[in-house]
Amino acid sequence: MDPVLQCRVRLPPPSVPWIRIVALFASLPVIAALLFRTYSWGVAPRWFEVVRQLDLLYGAVELGVIAVARNYGFSYADVYHRLPRDARCALIIFLSTFWISSVVGSDMVAYSIARAALWPLHLLFGAALWYLGGRSDAGAVRWLLRTLLLGYAAYAPILAWHFLAAPAPSAVPGGEIIWTSALPGYLSVRHFGIEMGAMLAMAMGTLWRDPRALGRPWIGFATIALVGGAACWSGTRAAVFGAGGALILTVTVRRCPPRASAAALIAVALLVGGALAQTLVPPSDSFGFRLAPSDVASAGFSSGRVELWRAALRLFLQRPLTGWGEGSSLWLIVSDGVSFAHPHDIAVQMLESWGAPAALAAFYLVARLWLELRRRGEAHGWLLPLLMATDALLIMSFVDGVYFHARLLMLVGVLHAIGLAATAAPIRESSLRERRRSPGGDIAVSLS
Repeated sequence: MDPVLQCRVRLPPPSVPWIRIVALFASLPVIAALLFRTYSWGVAPRWFEVVRQLDLLYGAVELGVIAVARNYGFSYADVYHRLPRDARCALIIFLSTFWISSVVGSDMVAYSIARAALWPLHLLFGAALWYLGGRSDAGAVRWLLRTLLLGYAAYAPILAWHFLAAPAPSAVPGGEIIWTSALPGYLSVRHFGIEMGAMLAMAMGTLWRDPRALGRPWIGFATIALVGGAACWSGTRAAVFGAGGALILTVTVRRCPPRASAAALIAVALLVGGALAQTLVPPSDSFGFRLAPSDVASAGFSSGRVELWRAALRLFLQRPLTGWGEGSSLWLIVSDGVSFAHPHDIAVQMLESWGAPAALAAFYLVARLWLELRRRGEAHGWLLPLLMATDALLIMSFVDGVYFHARLLMLVGVLHAIGLAATAAPIRESSLRERRRSPGGDIAVSLS
């Protein structure tokens, strides 16, 4: 056990509450939709497609959040010293090794370095967001869900108009509309489905013990029906695995069964939303859920993932210490003329890209973070929606690229930042008064 660490952290001014921070992220789907519209595989000009592929819009927002936090006194050293010793060791190993293969072992050095450079940015963004938001509470979690849902509600008309106004296939480069890539602002419909899976898990967690948590029961019913329906519409099986897995973990591991009325509301809402979604799918077998969709019929239930994992692991065994570089599966794994940006599994992805030392350090940090959130969830029942959403994202990361794409990693960062901003145990009022009296607006923070 580490000794108690004492450090001084300047509190951000009250002009940066969680709702304003979250509102920025809620607007990003709309901003991305207005910037990146296509009916094919990419957008023009070429440099703009690079911006889209690397999710640099989201990287720029992360950089902006870090800059704002620095302006309010955010210190890299303070955050580092607040980490437990084991987490600091794992972080040092990761930061010392994950980039090596991208610099010296990649066949596309510039691409790998560009992707690798985003990882320190993601880590600093999460820490900066945690710092800016201050202490979170049940209100912050409710605002998070409501604000993100408002952002997706604003996105929905843009998506509908884009699909309804689709040109004739002959007017599209290549003579075919690529519906899975045609969602404005998204590289793939699967990314939209992953976000909906996380939102569904969060919405279920909000209503888990109280069907009136969002107001009247019909509001909760509509929320589950619409978000669950959107996940079904996208045809993203990972969303079903993630939300379903989060539900199972909540009942079995956390031993927190839902109230009977909440369970009934959620079940009926999902049936209604799923049935409605099936009537609205575009002319593509990749949307909606079918008994035997084309990708399952041709590649099995895993849609070729097992073969992809085997290929990536064979590459890892050739370079177990350094890996092949960030994003290297794009040119190293090609099946039937199709390349894959990532191996669709967080563990396989990190092993193949970074090698064992960096990957194992990253696994440890992810597990440590999950356990810390669970510990805080035991002290604060209102964290359940965040816990279910992070569970869903972690489960989905084992079958898709949650830990590869910047926009999805940003969602992971937002959820974890708000969760970690909750106190590890309820703080007594007398302790809070003492902290507020400390000079210069600083607080003394004790961590073990």
